[in-house]
Amino acid sequence: GRLVAALVEAGALDGLSIGFRQLKARQDGPLRVLTRVDLWEVSVVTFPMLPGARLRVSSGSN
Repeated sequence: GRLVAALVEAGALDGLSIGFRQLKARQDGPLRVLTRVDLWEVSVVTFPMLPGARLRVSSGSN
């Protein structure tokens, strides 16, 4: 965990892999809107399948 956190802070890792099973969805024009999913896993990766699957690290306290 510490190594991954350090790589994220350094900007070396910023992609996300999100594994899920669709439970409920609807079409909204060309989009498929997922309204209910069963989340299986979320992993930090170098090259995400979807370019927009990225994380950002914000500085400061919550």
